[in-house]
Amino acid sequence: MGYANFFEHCLRHQLRKTAVEENYELQQWRGKLHLFGWDIHSLFQSPFWKDHDFNIIIDNTSGQQMAVDATLYDYFRIRSVRLQTPRLP
Repeated sequence: MGYANFFEHCLRHQLRKTAVEENYELQQWRGKLHLFGWDIHSLFQSPFWKDHDFNIIIDNTSGQQMAVDATLYDYFRIRSVRLQTPRLP
């Protein structure tokens, strides 16, 4: 979980700087990407698609969850991704 880890540390630093870190929970997850229901990992042999890591940001005040894939954002400017299982336990 390299890039997701880097993203989490950068975001955590910014949250600390603005004194709102306790308002958010940051999690790292590993999963697969689907486009229109198709597992796009099955289309490529590149190690890039083997394990795809992403982050989930949980707003502790509202309970709202946002899944962020920093790699997808850097490559394609996709700001957030939808979770197949929208609510975490």
